[in-house]
Amino acid sequence: MTSSLSRRLGRVALAATMTLSATWALSEPLATLYGQTPIVIAHRGASGYLAEHTLGGYELAVKMGVDYIEPDLQLTKDGHLVAMHDTTLTRTTNVRSLFAPRNGSYRVSDFTLAEVKTLTVVPVGTAATTYPGFTPGSADPFRIPTFDEVIDLAQQLSASTGREIGIYPEAKQADPAMEDKILATLIARGYTSSSKVFIQSFSVATIKSLHDKQTALGLDFQLVVLGSTTAILNTGLDAIHAFADGVGVSIRGSNMEAFIGNAHAAGLLVHGYTFAEDEPVAALAQYDQFFRWGMDGVFSNYPDLAVQARDELVAAQVPEPASAWLVLLGLGGVAALGGRRRSAPAARRDGSLLAA
Repeated sequence: MTSSLSRRLGRVALAATMTLSATWALSEPLATLYGQTPIVIAHRGASGYLAEHTLGGYELAVKMGVDYIEPDLQLTKDGHLVAMHDTTLTRTTNVRSLFAPRNGSYRVSDFTLAEVKTLTVVPVGTAATTYPGFTPGSADPFRIPTFDEVIDLAQQLSASTGREIGIYPEAKQADPAMEDKILATLIARGYTSSSKVFIQSFSVATIKSLHDKQTALGLDFQLVVLGSTTAILNTGLDAIHAFADGVGVSIRGSNMEAFIGNAHAAGLLVHGYTFAEDEPVAALAQYDQFFRWGMDGVFSNYPDLAVQARDELVAAQVPEPASAWLVLLGLGGVAALGGRRRSAPAARRDGSLLAA
């Protein structure tokens, strides 16, 4: 904990003691890493309702109240970052009706951006082409967007809603060129270490490389290693904490409560994927269980249900009267918290922490 941050916390505690006529403490503190409100991440947009990785799907998710939109990123033949989960275009677009195969397939990397832009993204699974009461603001909401277009949307919606919409890109390929383009795009679009940005990858090498590259640039975007509980534990929680801020873990793992506790003990945020239950009662019960175990964020295909569950949990933290010394004690506890990866963390705008 830096002395300046300690002094700031001390001043906040003193001001709280002097100005509040009644002090309140939560009766049941959240079990997240720092007691912060869990975040809701729109998995590929509102992908249970509208076509995945489209401006329409992302916009609907924001209307539903998510904190972050998640673009999986692929590189086109001419080096542009586009939002697409698969390495090929066949599952989610009409590419077969417009183009012949290339090199025996329809890999994103075999098509130019201009060609990709002629494709229409089609809904899969429970998704549809419309959602009741929602009209996309984009003129072309169901084309494959570039990373820049996703950022445009996030920034426009941040301005119109009055709340910062975070972005959570995934580097789908272990490719130094992709790493460089992601960082260059974030920098060019004005994102800084205090912005609501997570970068994720299943490749440990990619996250290590991003850590080294952004450190050299004086940046500190939050980095997340993805994987099963087994894969993450095999890498080692303490080892991951040396270069990452969190882990994105499959919720199908065994003994998830213990895993979350162990990750927190190592100083790591835990974000779970993928919450795909669409039956409201079952979905709300599932979210509630993971939130009570301390999960710091959820990737959801049905973000309205995730937001509802999160908000109900927060509302259930009924305040009780407490004396001012409890606030001082609580702030002292915050002061004692320190990330081992770099220096002591200060609050980010999304409630997670930022290394000072």
